[in-house]
Amino acid sequence: MGGAIDRRMGAEKMETVEKVHLRWEEIRKVSAALVSRLLEVRTVASISLSSYDGQVRGRVAIHEAPHLDGEGAGWIAIDDLSDTGCSAAAVRSLYPKICIATLYAKPSGAPFVDAYAEAVGQGSWLVFPWEEDWE
Repeated sequence: MGGAIDRRMGAEKMETVEKVHLRWEEIRKVSAALVSRLLEVRTVASISLSSYDGQVRGRVAIHEAPHLDGEGAGWIAIDDLSDTGCSAAAVRSLYPKICIATLYAKPSGAPFVDAYAEAVGQGSWLVFPWEEDWE
């Protein structure tokens, strides 16, 4: 789902949000190559979504989506976080039978995914290693 998850808020709200800095060692590196190797999957596709313009959240825009037969049955969409569930809902609207999994899920986003590795509080702001330069 490529970075379309609601992780960023306005700068004025940043002071009240507890940031949790995650290290590479604390998360299993989830990439298309790793997952495909672990699951012995040869075909990998990417869905490109966005819901932010800078730090302002807007509608989910679908920039690129592959054609998947069977309404996505037999496919898995993997993302880092389900915050509000808006991105997962957009993916589900394209592929009603796809399995959606995330590393982390907040209470508002959890109902929109089929599986997640860890629940986090709705007020948490997870800072992933690839986002360190956003400070």
